Amino acid sequence: MSQSKIIGLFSVAIIATALIVGGIVYFGQQNILSQKEEEAKIAKQRVIELEAQLTQFQQAQTAQQGKLQVPPIQDWKTYSNEDLSMDIMYPDTLFKVDTENNELYHQMQAFKLKNTEDSADSEFAKDMQISFSQETDQNCDYLKENMGDIGTEFVFQNVKGVKYDVGAEGRGVVTYCIKDNKAKDIAIIRRFYINETYSPELTQQADYINSQAQGQLFDLMLQTVKIKDYDVSGLNYENETYGFILRFPQIWLGYAVKEDKKDTTKTESIAYNFGTDKPLFTISVFTKAQWNKVKDKDTNLETVIKEGAKYVFTYSNIETPVTADKAKFDAIKDIIASFELK
Repeated sequence: MSQSKIIGLFSVAIIATALIVGGIVYFGQQNILSQKEEEAKIAKQRVIELEAQLTQFQQAQTAQQGKLQVPPIQDWKTYSNEDLSMDIMYPDTLFKVDTENNELYHQMQAFKLKNTEDSADSEFAKDMQISFSQETDQNCDYLKENMGDIGTEFVFQNVKGVKYDVGAEGRGVVTYCIKDNKAKDIAIIRRFYINETYSPELTQQADYINSQAQGQLFDLMLQTVKIKDYDVSGLNYENETYGFILRFPQIWLGYAVKEDKKDTTKTESIAYNFGTDKPLFTISVFTKAQWNKVKDKDTNLETVIKEGAKYVFTYSNIETPVTADKAKFDAIKDIIASFELK
């Protein structure tokens, strides 16, 4: 073959490769842009919904409470609790922050609690206090055992669990036991309140937040809660035995997991499927000793995801998914990429 033909073929190959790579990059960028546009659209819709609920909160206040001003959601401040890895947004025009006691509170300027011996020197009353704490055995478990009949489930955009409302003589506390996707209590948020039945003077206070408005405002704040590594949708998978986490896209909602021992090497096998005969993909867990025995002998070994201090994690997936599972199958590479050791 002449040198000119070789150069020509080589040039064509370069151009073809450039077109293919360019196409891949283009479509990858389009997918990223599409995803970002979708996320922006969802965020914008969420702000609209929150603003609508904020309007309902304003309407729930009585005419005497016209002085209470609540800024738009995007102007709210963020309170961060480092112990719980939790953030919550709040209107700083109403609430003050007590970092020492992990608390947000609204304090009235002309009303004090009654029946106190030193009422003349007492502080003005806090009609709404919100506190944050870690779950312990004597909190949510105690409430479930002794007050399970009054517990009601709650689900917001970012948190879910069971709440217990306990009050008497116009004062009380609502305890929100926040649960993870394995129904384990992981944190507690409490809302202490004073309602109208406490004193007829309350409704005459220009800065009192009435009970209906308190509930609506707090529900609105709960929808802004963010907890690190917390997934209210149930899509994330956490394996406590081997200490790893996988994050699944929305299209995998409803997936099933089956854990089993392999017959050949006795390694752990964790299969992910939707009730089909074969799993869409499987993660295998080898001890370092098992891995050293097979890694150089088995030519059909799965792809390595991660080598930890004690275990080696690999995965494999089916080669020809049925049409119904195609979209889920295409997302596997992103699921595997989300693999994280705790």
